[in-house]
Amino acid sequence: YNSIKPAWFTNTSEFWTKMKECGVTTGALARAAAGGWEFFNGDVNQYYNKLHREEKSQRHPTNVETFAVHRWLGPKHSTVEQYVVVRDAVRGAHPSADAAGFRVFDAGCGLGAGLSWFETHEPRWELVGHTISEEQWRFIQNELPAHNFKTFLKSFDEPDGTFDAIYGIEAFIHSPDGTKTLQAWYNALQPGGVIAILDDFLADGVDRAAEEVELFAKSWLGNTLLTVAQMTQLASTVGLGLVQDRDIGKEYRVAEVNYQNTVPDIAIDGAKTHQGWMGAKLRHRLTVRGSLTYRLLVFTKSKTPKHNAKYPK
Repeated sequence: YNSIKPAWFTNTSEFWTKMKECGVTTGALARAAAGGWEFFNGDVNQYYNKLHREEKSQRHPTNVETFAVHRWLGPKHSTVEQYVVVRDAVRGAHPSADAAGFRVFDAGCGLGAGLSWFETHEPRWELVGHTISEEQWRFIQNELPAHNFKTFLKSFDEPDGTFDAIYGIEAFIHSPDGTKTLQAWYNALQPGGVIAILDDFLADGVDRAAEEVELFAKSWLGNTLLTVAQMTQLASTVGLGLVQDRDIGKEYRVAEVNYQNTVPDIAIDGAKTHQGWMGAKLRHRLTVRGSLTYRLLVFTKSKTPKHNAKYPK
């Protein structure tokens, strides 16, 4: 069934019909397809558009905590802790982070929460963000308070100009081509530039083709799901050197504090049929079981790039 991808089908009825035609009627993937989950044809734009429409009533433009599009951390359920982590990483890796005009690119800026937080806490930084979600971009343009940061409705593979730092929070995993993305970010970095990626990574020794891992990747649109070693090797091929590997999941006890060390069933809760909610349940399961690890990886730009980058085996 690995050739059958839920994201190819815009409705579960069509997907489940195809599954049955191919003889796949058992297992987690089949159960998910039969369970009424809504898939979005691999379209990250529509994926996030629908999520925003469903959650919009909970977003308050003057409260960054309410429109940060990622998991919370710590006993206070903070959704801005990731920004503290990224800021500390950038400041620790770049000697000019205090300089006026220090340019920072938010690769996958969501609803602008990170940009809003950094504008308040790092007013000397010049901030730019990209999202490919039309709904997210409209929220930033029309509903956020007046701000100086700039956002564009563009792929994060197309940075505007050059930057001293690039960060992505739970965004890089969506890249359809991790090599292309890292190469684009490398090209946009000034010498000595920093890239900070905070995301889910596959734990060492976990089978990428395992049923639940595959289903997580499909439902979460986790197109680039790698181990830390694979990610480090991939970054090296484009000329990026790893300078920090911080296990945020372990440090903040995500399995215990966020998930109480429980393993949820993959079933629809009420009206939450969006494939992302399935992905969230699977991320929960895989994190508790130790198959996924939530980490901050920080890279700096090497002087001499390597060529012919390929995914590591």
